[in-house]
Amino acid sequence: MDLSLENFDNFILSFPKCGRTWLRIALGCVTGCPHIIKKNQLVTNDIYRIPNFPRFCHDDSSQVSKPLEKDKSFYKDKKVVFLTRDPRDVLISYYYQKYYRENYIDTIPPLSEFIRSSYGISRIAEFYSIWMRNKHIPKDFMHVRYEVLHTSMLGILGKVVKFFNFSNIDKKDLCKAIKFSSFKNLHKLEKNRYFLGQPMSRERVEGAAYQSKKEMKIRSGVIGEGYRKISKDDLNYINKILELYDCNLYAR
Repeated sequence: MDLSLENFDNFILSFPKCGRTWLRIALGCVTGCPHIIKKNQLVTNDIYRIPNFPRFCHDDSSQVSKPLEKDKSFYKDKKVVFLTRDPRDVLISYYYQKYYRENYIDTIPPLSEFIRSSYGISRIAEFYSIWMRNKHIPKDFMHVRYEVLHTSMLGILGKVVKFFNFSNIDKKDLCKAIKFSSFKNLHKLEKNRYFLGQPMSRERVEGAAYQSKKEMKIRSGVIGEGYRKISKDDLNYINKILELYDCNLYAR
């Protein structure tokens, strides 16, 4: 299976830790299970056996050694769903990802420094800003906020299904997919190694048990965690960077 971006017409793009896995599982469940793939294949590349299934990727946002690409003409004939999340929550989730899941305990700096690093707020704000300035480039564009997924998953999942022209899907199908992809169920599945040997599972230590939710792919998913765990000084710094990049999606 060739997963080169050139082979896809549909995309769901996001910065890391913006709910991509959650939406992928829900959308894959409603469009491909059980007739095309099994549910434990939803986080593998088998999901792209589903006809017209969108390519989930981070665009160039996770390539921190390179500057962000401002030219989005590659997507001019594509359909794009752009998934965003409050940068403060992204920073907490991304920090835990690097520190606990990827086991960079000795190299990842304290949170305050991480916020100012190449992984941090400047890259998030610039990535959001670039895309919101270029949203007219794709053939069709839909902006989805992570926070709205939490409050209106049924409505948003239905809109995403229609956006990519999936057919013969009713409200009952959507509800089943939402139930399967709930954080409660995904926590249970991850703990029970339902996705063992796949990107969802903790692979850095074979057979290792999770010590806390911080080590899990599906963690808490709560809204507003950044405001509770980031210092006031760092929150002020984040606001200044959002203003600098004219990123008013999540400005405070």
